[in-house]
Amino acid sequence: MRPVDVVEGVRAYLDAVDAGTREIVSPCPGAANLRDVVELAMEKKIRRKGRLGSGVEYSIHGVGCLFVGVNGAEADVDVDFFDDGARVFDVWRLSMFFETSGGGISPGSERIQESCAELIDRGVLQSRGRWYTADIS
Repeated sequence: MRPVDVVEGVRAYLDAVDAGTREIVSPCPGAANLRDVVELAMEKKIRRKGRLGSGVEYSIHGVGCLFVGVNGAEADVDVDFFDDGARVFDVWRLSMFFETSGGGISPGSERIQESCAELIDRGVLQSRGRWYTADIS
């Protein structure tokens, strides 16, 4: 078994969230971002669950959305309703993405945190306590 490149895995998670977000936002009238889509679901103006044109399934929950790729990879993300509406995620969500996106193995919380720290140093991620966010559309 080849070692997991955790930094690339985090980038793959960000790509999955970005693609899912773009695809779920585009058909929703008046929605500019995932926060707007979650609010529309809360107001029962759109369905909470469905399949996007790419085949990705989505499930809007409490304050976020779970995207399940056609390969079974789960990219779960929350929306910060108290601040700027940024999409936020934590080590647990990244771990679930690793487990579902190939091989069923997570590199472990410590390696994920180290990789997130590296991506913070590179300016790719920002830290919000135990949460992370990135400049993704």
